[in-house]
Amino acid sequence: MDMKFWLILPFVAHSAFAEPTGCPDFAVEKPRQSAGPVLRAADFGLSSASDKNATAINRALAEAKRQKASRVELAPGTYRCFDEPGVVIDGFVDFTLDGKGAVLVFRRPPEYRGQPQSEVLLEKGNILVKGCLRTWVKNVTMDWDWQTDPLADFMVVRERHIDRERPEESYIEFELPDWTRHPKYPEPVPLQKLTKMDLCRTRFVPGPHFSFGQTEGHFGAKNDWVSPNRLRVWPGIPMPGRNQNPATGYFRPNPAGNLRGVEKVAVGELYRGLHCYYGKNGLNLLANRHLTVSDVTVWSAFGMALVIDGPQEYWQVERFRVVPPTAEEFARAYPGVAYRPRPMTSSSDGHHVARSKGHARYIDCEWRLNNDDANN
Repeated sequence: MDMKFWLILPFVAHSAFAEPTGCPDFAVEKPRQSAGPVLRAADFGLSSASDKNATAINRALAEAKRQKASRVELAPGTYRCFDEPGVVIDGFVDFTLDGKGAVLVFRRPPEYRGQPQSEVLLEKGNILVKGCLRTWVKNVTMDWDWQTDPLADFMVVRERHIDRERPEESYIEFELPDWTRHPKYPEPVPLQKLTKMDLCRTRFVPGPHFSFGQTEGHFGAKNDWVSPNRLRVWPGIPMPGRNQNPATGYFRPNPAGNLRGVEKVAVGELYRGLHCYYGKNGLNLLANRHLTVSDVTVWSAFGMALVIDGPQEYWQVERFRVVPPTAEEFARAYPGVAYRPRPMTSSSDGHHVARSKGHARYIDCEWRLNNDDANN
């Protein structure tokens, strides 16, 4: 479940018959010294009392561009970013965004686009860094609003109902033991994946795994609440009346498959249930040159944690961590809120390079409990 490594990717092509030479050295340039001012996002509305802190940060960034500022600083604290379009760092040169230890908590509604997930909307990351030169993003933690919109849940099988005469009526009944009342109760919840886990909650084990669709806004399996923390799931039946992406064509009503799915599980087994899969992502890096990302932590993200795309070249990522918060970290960020162990960090890849021009360096990074690929 844990991954921690050093990685250098020069992307240098060689003849099939050439002797390997190793990675040639290269430099990633930091921002050059500038006489530009330092702006503080608190002067533009950043506040722990607000739900619209992405807007406040973007105001500070817009003024930084106008004044040719050398940096924008956030401040220690927890800041809700429930507004659109997320934080956008676009077209800066010799610039630093210093989070100063801030925790940015996002909650953004999914968009149903009805298209293959290969058409990723890179412009809509929680933090987008686009078209920048010699830019540095550092000292910030990203999270999702699990108190209102959990990305995933631990789910324990408590009952199987098997009906061979009407296989579409067979179902699995799960308990969600970390909740007395789930935030989504009594509404049905999107359910896109079930993965069997060890009872220690830290690793996956061989056994039944279910995929009900992967794209943003897709609903997935039919489900219904029995009580505030018990959920019935029909693993072969899509949720009636909800968005089901036609690009996920393999998940269609399948009564026989529904019965087989119910028969595969056993009472007492633990599963991780994902309410989402692909999405807007955490940190999207698009077409930058000489970009540094340092000491950025993703406790959770709807989608991939870190995505690189476009003609991105010469970048380095230092001490980037995709890990759930510890009890102590959670208490500092959310005083007075009950701590619940998280079943997931990012709901898709921990790190994904779609396209680039190469020359990348990753130093002392860690990925844990993400869904899908750790590094891709």
